[in-house]
Amino acid sequence: MLFNMFSQLRTLLAPFCVCFLAMIFFPLFFPSIRILSFAPLITLIISRLSRPIALWLATLSGVIIDLYSIATPFGFFALNYCIATLLIYQYRKYFLEEKIHIFALYSILFSFVSTFIGFILFAVIEVQLKLNIFTLFSDLILMPIFDGVYAYIVVLFPISAYKYLMHPKRILYFKRSYWRLTRKLRIRWNQLRSQV
Repeated sequence: MLFNMFSQLRTLLAPFCVCFLAMIFFPLFFPSIRILSFAPLITLIISRLSRPIALWLATLSGVIIDLYSIATPFGFFALNYCIATLLIYQYRKYFLEEKIHIFALYSILFSFVSTFIGFILFAVIEVQLKLNIFTLFSDLILMPIFDGVYAYIVVLFPISAYKYLMHPKRILYFKRSYWRLTRKLRIRWNQLRSQV
């Protein structure tokens, strides 16, 4: 069981690196768009691992965000991601990882729940928020949609493309195509050499 858990964690290493790099570099290129950079990773964790491990890893992702953030008290995102994971874990059977369009909706759901919990936590720690219709629309509707598009483009699409390309039949096809191409190039090269 422990070996199975470590092998599943190893498969999450590439999405973790992509999300971590997105957390660092996305604000540099798109400062006006706010995304939850670890939302795709947390939804992958929820879909693949058990509830206690998913809660721990979501909390760890929140701690990483807390270490990077200066606007909120330490532990804010850790608590936020833990509560959001706890709330949406029960819906994982409806969002299959094999259908990446549907799985991107799971990231949208996580982002919506996390943002809503963020509003509640800001009220608990007595931070004055200026809430209006535009803020609610942008934070509760537009930002989760951007998170879903981000999850699809940056994390989920490369994973599905990797799975598609690494199928044993496709690898055999690529090897055969490579050897045919090299044979044709070798024949053409010998023909050109003989003409000179």
